[in-house]
Amino acid sequence: MNIYRQLLMRCCLIAMIGNAEAAEAVCEHTIQMKAYSICLPNNWFVEKNTIIDQVAACNKPADKCTGNGGGFPLAEAVFVFITPVLGNSRIAGTAKDIAQRQKDREGSGDVVKIDLGGGNYCYRFRSLQNELLIWNEVYGLQVGSTVFRIWAQYNNEKWAIRKHRSAVLTVVKSVRLVDAVR
Repeated sequence: MNIYRQLLMRCCLIAMIGNAEAAEAVCEHTIQMKAYSICLPNNWFVEKNTIIDQVAACNKPADKCTGNGGGFPLAEAVFVFITPVLGNSRIAGTAKDIAQRQKDREGSGDVVKIDLGGGNYCYRFRSLQNELLIWNEVYGLQVGSTVFRIWAQYNNEKWAIRKHRSAVLTVVKSVRLVDAVR
């Protein structure tokens, strides 16, 4: 079955049932960390940093994310880094503080509050690095009592921007705390 048919079937299932449990039921790949879990498609490349409980993910296989194993994304790649603030004084603050701090660094643009449904929300700052033609997005997300900094990066490819932004927001919405942290 091709990928488009699979996605269509999953979207229809979620729309018919219409609740968070249904969305979790179709998670292709749950990434479990000490304080939280996230849901990603099977084909995403994932690296875990257990020291800071961070997930780094890319929507491509490892050799298709960057040209040299680090640096900026290759064509049609999107990176997402999820880091809980737990004890990390370098990124400490409220969800809004995290997005605002990025705005203060970069200057232009606005911090936007995004309704994630079910009474949940996050704050996002988005900017285009004109000299590199790369989009940066920083989200401040609060889940229960835990605040997360989520950073995403992707190229300014007109045909892929909407797809990348949707993928990032889907990852943001999938963050769940493990029982011990709630």
